[in-house]
Amino acid sequence: MFLDDGLSSKGVAILFVIMIVIGAVMMYAMVNLMQSANPSPYDHSHEYDVVGTLDGEPCTGAGSSKYVPENANCHLYRFDMEVSTAGGASEKLDFGMLFNKDGTANESMYTFLRSETYEGQELDVWKYVESGSTYTFHVGEYCHIMRMDVESGDCVLTATVR
Repeated sequence: MFLDDGLSSKGVAILFVIMIVIGAVMMYAMVNLMQSANPSPYDHSHEYDVVGTLDGEPCTGAGSSKYVPENANCHLYRFDMEVSTAGGASEKLDFGMLFNKDGTANESMYTFLRSETYEGQELDVWKYVESGSTYTFHVGEYCHIMRMDVESGDCVLTATVR
């Protein structure tokens, strides 16, 4: 009788652990399925054509943006740009833009300049200044950054979404 009680207690414990593991796996699968079925409208990336001047010479290049989920209270987008001149000079830039949970720019960091219409879309224009560089972002719905202007020393660039 003692042996039977010990085996049944072990059997119940093992069954309980198996049920917990199965429940955890099912919860993970359900959450993953719900996230992929309803992706966030803020989760997007873009490619940009970049033109401007570098050290007084015309330059061209490309850029990209990537959504970086920080936390539930904000949306962060990272930008990478690379431009070059016919004379061989080149410049790489990387920077970001931080939005509040509701998709508005963080007003403690960015200055609202104006609203404008670009290719039929209503855009808000925001400016950010850091270490002698000025970044101007033309932002549409769900943080879609349609155009950026960057002024940094001898580098003046305009990036437009492809």
